[in-house]
Amino acid sequence: MSAHAKLSPSSSDRWLACPASIVRAPETEDEGSEFAREGSAAHALSEVCLKLGIDAAQATFPAEWVAYDSAELRAHVQTYLDYVRRELGDGTLFVEQEVQIFGQYGVWGTADVVIVMPNGVIKIIDLKYGKGILVEVGPQLILYGIGGLSFDWLSEVPVHTVEAHIVQPRRNNYPSQSYPVEELVQWVKDNTAKVARAFNGVNEAVPGLHCKWCPIKGTCRERAEHNLKMASFDFAEPEPKCTGDHEAMTEEELVKVFVAIPMIRTYLDHVEEEVAKRAHEHPVSGLKWIAGRAVRKIIDVANACLKLRAIGIEPYAEPKLLGITDLEKTAKGKGVKLDDLLAGCIEKIRSKPVLVPESARGEAVTPEKSAAEDFEKA
Repeated sequence: MSAHAKLSPSSSDRWLACPASIVRAPETEDEGSEFAREGSAAHALSEVCLKLGIDAAQATFPAEWVAYDSAELRAHVQTYLDYVRRELGDGTLFVEQEVQIFGQYGVWGTADVVIVMPNGVIKIIDLKYGKGILVEVGPQLILYGIGGLSFDWLSEVPVHTVEAHIVQPRRNNYPSQSYPVEELVQWVKDNTAKVARAFNGVNEAVPGLHCKWCPIKGTCRERAEHNLKMASFDFAEPEPKCTGDHEAMTEEELVKVFVAIPMIRTYLDHVEEEVAKRAHEHPVSGLKWIAGRAVRKIIDVANACLKLRAIGIEPYAEPKLLGITDLEKTAKGKGVKLDDLLAGCIEKIRSKPVLVPESARGEAVTPEKSAAEDFEKA
């Protein structure tokens, strides 16, 4: 098991916002869930393939992770390999590269891929094998980008841009963000104090969305007070912050919160419905509608089957047609793009619009209908 930084880039969104999360739940070597181990297996195979310059199907699976070897995993890894090789061009490739970020505060990490381009661009590419949550470029990749600047001496011209890329093949998610060097330098200036607070063990808890991944998320008193204040409309009090020694919630207190969950959840559902109703009727400041997720559906089954069988694909998994994703994987293995093969057989059906904060990704759209029942929860 590899060593871990005290302040790990992978959890930086948490400890940058809440230094108490480091004091109360220090970074440790995680034995890992089954999902985490599966991700480690994908990373191990990727490393072998990139270092040897081979495809996933050709590689001997790393012995430690051979239990996770499967055609599906190799296919997803191949998607990642193809992405890296497209981005590589005439650049210099570094695989599983340790990068020093805030050395004085023990912030370092291992980037899956660093590419130094001869035109003054450094690329950081991170494989996310999980499929549960759609990953976006955030503090982790920003920190890796800052660490990537240590490779500037390899560039034939002064480095002017660092690109952060995420490859999440199981979700078909490939976000990227370009950062001018000046912006990263400013980010360091703006956040050094936060890094120092976490490193020095400031026991100040700041509840927020980052709590989701905190090891003590279920017992943190400040988080409980924060959420219960919201539920009880107690907005006049300042945000709860720890000023002394931490006292974990008692079991009795945890039970009280647990018992209150249905009431709080029902109330939040009602608020959600009311806001959606108003947003259908008129623009609501701070919110916007974005297009719903699009899905594909085969509408001409007979014709689709003829076309698939013509190239040697049996489309039925007894007793029903294979799903779009499975068909697409099989067609890809035969060098065929499914959308082209089944042109005229597939209809893209978009789900209902989703109401989200104005700061969320996605362009604003106008719902086609004004009825509140068209609302889909994010």
